[in-house]
Amino acid sequence: MTKDELHDRLTKEDAFSGTPEHRGLINGMVLDAEVCQQAICEGCGHKGLELITYRDEAGDYRAAVGVCPKCNEAIEV
Repeated sequence: MTKDELHDRLTKEDAFSGTPEHRGLINGMVLDAEVCQQAICEGCGHKGLELITYRDEAGDYRAAVGVCPKCNEAIEV
């Protein structure tokens, strides 16, 4: 799935690209960033994905997306 396709799906589910305002006891963004740093793209084999976070209307963490900087392949982390 490409970055744009995943973005379209998440926005249809009322998620907004951006940094969450509220965080729980565990900082999910830090964990997701570490996962993305070690992830290997399924499309081209590149190691290291860029993290894009999504939040809901209340500002809570909704989703994390890892995007390959080489081929634009995206996964929900």
